[in-house]
Amino acid sequence: MCCKKPKFCYYNLFLSIRSFAGLLNIVKSYNDAGGIMISSILHAIVVILVIGSYAIIFICCDQSTSSFETFVLIKCGKIWQRVSSICIILYTYGLSITFFIIIGDQLDRFLTFAVGEHYCSHWYLDRRVMIIATSMVFVFPLCFSKTMKFLRIPSMFGVLAIIYVVIMVPIQYFLHRPTDVIIKKHPESWTDIFLVLPTMCFCYQAQINAVPVFVSLKTRADCIKATLVSTIILVASYCSVAICGYLTFGITVDHDIL
Repeated sequence: MCCKKPKFCYYNLFLSIRSFAGLLNIVKSYNDAGGIMISSILHAIVVILVIGSYAIIFICCDQSTSSFETFVLIKCGKIWQRVSSICIILYTYGLSITFFIIIGDQLDRFLTFAVGEHYCSHWYLDRRVMIIATSMVFVFPLCFSKTMKFLRIPSMFGVLAIIYVVIMVPIQYFLHRPTDVIIKKHPESWTDIFLVLPTMCFCYQAQINAVPVFVSLKTRADCIKATLVSTIILVASYCSVAICGYLTFGITVDHDIL
């Protein structure tokens, strides 16, 4: 792919960074918040706020803002830049733990299928060893790039994984059409509606990554396209997975929809 036309690659990168972990947990969040109706309303509110935050970022940023920290430094000053850096460190640390837990969960399922239920009897197939080995082989080498452009090819695998989940969950629902599923019509307590907010915010987090992506795109029109295209696809994906997944499993849904 020609480096002079990286737009589609950046769309993929934008999507894959923003999606997968939240996609697996959003069905459980719909149940915790009290059902489809109230969760969908909160979902819509979060989407509006997210689009507004991206609009502010790409209106204010320019070629001199190569990172989110630089953007905060220029617009808000050194004190808020330091506060922002601390928040980013804490946030990315927690985010990394989340993704490694997901990797471990999927490795457990794969090894159960490939080796058998007693694979843990081999020390080298232990969950902790496999997570470390996988991260060193597949994740650590990708951490040396100073720009987002390098990740445009690996991000394609993230997009493919998202497509798999988005297709699989609705198919599971429409093929089997469960009739004995118990679903919530309203929250058990008014405070339950706030249980969905962390997952919703996690689903659409990309403000840190948005600045280098927007700077890499040549015009503001490209920024608008990247934001709108990725957000529309994400909203459609989350809604289809959340609604179909909840109608399939109801109140018995697990934290990991897979």
